[in-house]
Amino acid sequence: MDPLFTDAIDKLFSTLASYKTIQEIEHSANSTELWATLEESGFADILVSEDFGGAQFPWADAYSMFELSGRYALPVPLGLTASARWLMSKNGFDPKIARGSITISAQCETYTGIKELKSPLTPFGRVANWVMMNHGGSCYLLPTQSAKVESTGVYASLQAHLSWKQLPGEAIKIGPIQDLRAIASVGATAMMAGAMAKVLQLVLTHANERIQFGKPIGKFQAVQQQISVLAQAVQAAAITAQMVFAQGPTKDNLLMIAAAKARVSELVPFVNATAHAVHGAMGVTQEFHLHYFTRRLNEWRLDYGSEGYWQHKLGKAYLESDPGNALEFLINRVDPKERN
Repeated sequence: MDPLFTDAIDKLFSTLASYKTIQEIEHSANSTELWATLEESGFADILVSEDFGGAQFPWADAYSMFELSGRYALPVPLGLTASARWLMSKNGFDPKIARGSITISAQCETYTGIKELKSPLTPFGRVANWVMMNHGGSCYLLPTQSAKVESTGVYASLQAHLSWKQLPGEAIKIGPIQDLRAIASVGATAMMAGAMAKVLQLVLTHANERIQFGKPIGKFQAVQQQISVLAQAVQAAAITAQMVFAQGPTKDNLLMIAAAKARVSELVPFVNATAHAVHGAMGVTQEFHLHYFTRRLNEWRLDYGSEGYWQHKLGKAYLESDPGNALEFLINRVDPKERN
């Protein structure tokens, strides 16, 4: 990862994703101005083939953009858009045919004899311009403008229940069915790792500034123990996310994707609980900024499959293989370094 690239994204996000901006978009679902600036920056096309005007970054080099999206709780699907545009260019489609932000849905519901399409709990469904989903044996881009958008009922969530009475005429077919769940999960691991890193930063700042019984609470051994275990969890998430980005969403990397999404998702409850415990009552207030990240982590943990979903996939793959033991299975089938 080029530090100049990372610094440029960090500077841009720090300007765009202020807490005030996040709050406004969460309540209005209007991200037009923010997205226009991101579109102009070109970062949404960093994975796109050079044949279509993209930067054609390897997934490993694009990691910092996904991670910083989570670290700043960016209220638009930049990482998902980059992933979707990568898939489009890979299938020979110019991403410019569908300008605007793109989210990915891994669960399109259809019923025999009924033309209605439903995409429940769609990540960033309230703010995205397009939704990429599988339907009827093909992969499509569907415009959210023609969808019925329903709130999930969760406070300030950017998720939405989307539905169309039938496949809209503006829908764009981009090829056969794709493993959208795996593709989106790659980016989700980095976004969660970034949000966890921000949570740790907030915890450390609060522990050093909050005075109790005449000294910062970070000086108490019990709090130090909590923070040290939290730091281990955050570092584990970062290492896991970087490992899955080493190869990205390739067929050979599916078990690593499963392991990564499962591992990072299972860390979320501990990270959130510890952060709120250290902050005490302050951590649950609207005015304090911790909730912008813990709320997102709770959603991203479940998006595209929770730890239980992916652990089932790993267990099934292990039982169907003949590795000798679990360690051999991990080394020979999951770890990308060993597979090379």
